[in-house]
Amino acid sequence: AQDMAAALLAEKEALLDNALVGIARVCERDIISCNRRLEEIFGYPPGGLIGQSTRLFYKSDEEFAVLGSEAYECLEQNRHYFTTQLMVRADGSTFWGELAGRRVDPLHPEAGSIWIFSDISERKQAQDRAEFLSYHDVLTGLPNQLLLQDRLQQAIAFSNSTGTKLALMIIDLDRFKTINDFLGHNAGDCLLVEVARRLSGR
Repeated sequence: AQDMAAALLAEKEALLDNALVGIARVCERDIISCNRRLEEIFGYPPGGLIGQSTRLFYKSDEEFAVLGSEAYECLEQNRHYFTTQLMVRADGSTFWGELAGRRVDPLHPEAGSIWIFSDISERKQAQDRAEFLSYHDVLTGLPNQLLLQDRLQQAIAFSNSTGTKLALMIIDLDRFKTINDFLGHNAGDCLLVEVARRLSGR
């Protein structure tokens, strides 16, 4: 029976250590146990997180306090907690993480909570890039017509509500078609990029 229990425990530990997400059991915001993946995500050596406060994962005391207040209010109601948060590695670098938590045993809060951590930096970068491209010109990086319309509507609404005046300046490039026709579209693109750089002060 003891051999069977030991085998089951070893199998459980192997499953946890080979998981693709970081897993930790937390009590009073201190890490009681965790898998190897969590240590890898945050850049700590094996065993380096055990007994540490989860404050290590956050940029400031304020962020630590705010998330704790939200999370434990949720857990006290026996609900799962989920959020996306900018987190801090051991070397001080930051990354976007997803974390989800729940009570180990709703009937025994003293048992603490289980937390799952995922590094979503690549996904977040892709989302930010897609959002940027939906409102900006791919070539120049300047705001596109969609963003212009949005900002113009906001400016008009503000002008109407405050009684202030609004001005719109339009800039045109003379003989731009001639540049494209005689020097080629690559030259035209280079000109647009340079104009954009000067307009934005880059």
